[in-house]
Amino acid sequence: MAKCKPVASQVLKAEYDAVLNIGGVELPCYVLNNGVRALSQAGVLNALGMSFGGGPSSGPDRLARFVASERLKPYVSDGLTDRSTSPLLFHPKGGGPVVRGYEATVLADLCDAIMRADIEGVLQKQQAHIAMQARVVALGFMKVGIVAVVDEATGYQQQRAPDALQALLGRLLRETPGPRVKRFTTAFYNELYRLTGLPKRGGNHPRYFAALTRDLIYRRMGAPGLVPALEERNPSDANGNRQARHHQFLSDDFGVEVLIGHLHALLALMKLAKSLKQLRHLANQALPRLGDTLSLPLSDDLLDERDRA
Repeated sequence: MAKCKPVASQVLKAEYDAVLNIGGVELPCYVLNNGVRALSQAGVLNALGMSFGGGPSSGPDRLARFVASERLKPYVSDGLTDRSTSPLLFHPKGGGPVVRGYEATVLADLCDAIMRADIEGVLQKQQAHIAMQARVVALGFMKVGIVAVVDEATGYQQQRAPDALQALLGRLLRETPGPRVKRFTTAFYNELYRLTGLPKRGGNHPRYFAALTRDLIYRRMGAPGLVPALEERNPSDANGNRQARHHQFLSDDFGVEVLIGHLHALLALMKLAKSLKQLRHLANQALPRLGDTLSLPLSDDLLDERDRA
């Protein structure tokens, strides 16, 4: 098994900090003085239901050993291996003992590897709870969304460069529509019919599904401001029709990848939910709306009446 690399001697300092509540798990998050968004090592282990435990896999290298394990290794990128074996060291904002942590997207990448290993059936039975936790937190920390969520929770969004969000939207979107490729699966629509109780019919899906898609997909993936940016590129006419599907304006190399990852996580929540109200609650915990308060309670009246038309 690979040995951990020596930790860099530089000790950074947290300039912003907060505690995120994701799926009922409290996760300390920080923005460091070099601009890196970070999560504490203890928080990452706790989010996945892992403990330092005892024996040879305990201690500071617990996560690195898990990432390098034979069962998980085929699903882990070189980047994740490098980051897990080179943790960050930083002082908390208010002072105190040095915190050991990781760049924030480590959790998203690790959840992705765990879920793929679970789908292939290679995890041990005693690791089933880790796979379940990975599903719960996975897309609360999308590789893109985690930056916006951490910035919001810590208050760093008030300090970041004004054009940072526009640059992010520029990566997610294209100016003209791409080819019309099916992105939303039959399974996705079957779950919507089940959860809403609406009858299936020939032709187009109910217009209410468009409102649900805006809420459950576009308002929760990628970046704050994604929906207005899509509306600007793909406006509706007087009859409510559009020139293309919103997803056709997602960039091929990045936006589509974010959408697919979000859909996988959402579908897992949909299968767990027994009602639309419960799905909204689960989505609020695991896939919070970007720009909303994370603990915002969801109700049946969440959508505007005009969205129900």
